[in-house]
Amino acid sequence: MSEAFLFAGLKVLDVGSWIAGPVAATMLADFGADVIKIEMPGVGDQYRQLSAAANTPVTDSNYMWKCAD
Repeated sequence: MSEAFLFAGLKVLDVGSWIAGPVAATMLADFGADVIKIEMPGVGDQYRQLSAAANTPVTDSNYMWKCAD
């Protein structure tokens, strides 16, 4: 089995917010897990709103998510 697909077939439900939970889910997805992210109805992931409030540089997508890449 390729290391890139170590978690292939694993189903993950990400109900975390802010940094630790979503980052862990992202890492599992990077290794092949199927991740479903659940966010607060009407609000979404509050971390996305941080970049607007933090006076971050303007980018074509969310700056905070670009920092995580």
